[in-house]
Amino acid sequence: MDQIYDDLKRTLVKRGLASNNDVNDKVFYKEDELHVILEHTGSKSELTENIRKDLIKVSNGFEFKLILNGKEKTIIYPQLKDKIKEFNYQRIYKDSFIIATIITGFYICVMTILVSLINQEPETIKGISDKLLDVSALISSFVITYLTSKVLTVRQEKLNRVEKIKELSNKLTEFRRICHVVLESWQFWQPSAAAHAHGKNVAKKITFNDLQYLNVYDRRWDEIHNMMKYETYGEIKPKFVLQLATLCKSKDRYIHNRLFLGMSFLANYIYSLKELEEWRFLPDNNMFWYVFENEWQDYERSFNFQISDHDKTRITKCAGRLDNSLVNKNFSKELLVSASQIAENEIIPELTRLVKKNEAKQSFLIKYLLICFSGVFVFGVLLQVILGLFLSSLVISYISIIAVTAIVIHILISMPAILKSEITFHPKYDYD
Repeated sequence: MDQIYDDLKRTLVKRGLASNNDVNDKVFYKEDELHVILEHTGSKSELTENIRKDLIKVSNGFEFKLILNGKEKTIIYPQLKDKIKEFNYQRIYKDSFIIATIITGFYICVMTILVSLINQEPETIKGISDKLLDVSALISSFVITYLTSKVLTVRQEKLNRVEKIKELSNKLTEFRRICHVVLESWQFWQPSAAAHAHGKNVAKKITFNDLQYLNVYDRRWDEIHNMMKYETYGEIKPKFVLQLATLCKSKDRYIHNRLFLGMSFLANYIYSLKELEEWRFLPDNNMFWYVFENEWQDYERSFNFQISDHDKTRITKCAGRLDNSLVNKNFSKELLVSASQIAENEIIPELTRLVKKNEAKQSFLIKYLLICFSGVFVFGVLLQVILGLFLSSLVISYISIIAVTAIVIHILISMPAILKSEITFHPKYDYD
């Protein structure tokens, strides 16, 4: 709910419903429920809908109590009507799909009624059914074969990316090992021992993301800033320690109480997209570059590069495995900056792109066609062959004709919109 709390405050300020000075009085928690109190002279329904629309743009779900001119109303998203409206919104034109479903359902109802009222010649129905059987079997076999080959092709493309993903994952692990050695070297942090110890203690409570994406409207603003104790330890050094700790944190720390990565981390470990997103802060705020290059004149007395030979060797070996350009380089601030920039500009972006492709689900078009033509095969072929042994062949023929034609109608109505959506590139989803 913290994110909704922040989003609500930004929305009210943006719409002029609150100022930075009084927004905390209008958005607050009461008995673990989020409340918003407003006074408004205009249209209440329009205001409520505008606030709701603003939040939908930045949130996947929310619930809060809106007290408008003394009247309380619970605002929830998503509701059932929202889920229906937004069904597969990113990849298809929902209106065409829903219209196709409604028309198909209406067609089935009408045909069922007509069949019950009109008696057709059994021979005519049987003839239509036999032709339908042949056509359904032929078309379905071709389409299902094509779709199966398409799925296998997509799988092969994912397999082809595995080696590159494995290579980049190993390089990322090497960079994280460098971070671990730097973080744990007491000699390196000796001139800033107090700030180092404080930063590691803070790292047990929050991550660098909590600090990096903190804004003045966040209700944890005061808590986190008081936790960092900038007045005592300064801002940059504890922040640097927190970034290193976040880069080193192990995903299983909650199970085994392991805070940091350790040098024995398994090779060929494949990072998930969720894990990679935890380090999305690096391109925006590379503390290695900031401290050791951009502001080095202010911090050159804060670090000791005369660390043990053992730690130097570990760092230089990891750097050599990270990138060929760093092979046989001596331990220095330049080495650390170069390693961080390679991770920032090359490894993490490319690894994120490849993992995102491999974790992507099958396209809606393939799943839709596979379901539809499987339905054609079931109703057009299997139904007549299997149920024909137990039920009247006339009844089976009616069911097959209605079902198959209904599926074809649904495809004809929805397919243009689906195809248009599939070939339209969306910047948010298709250019990563």
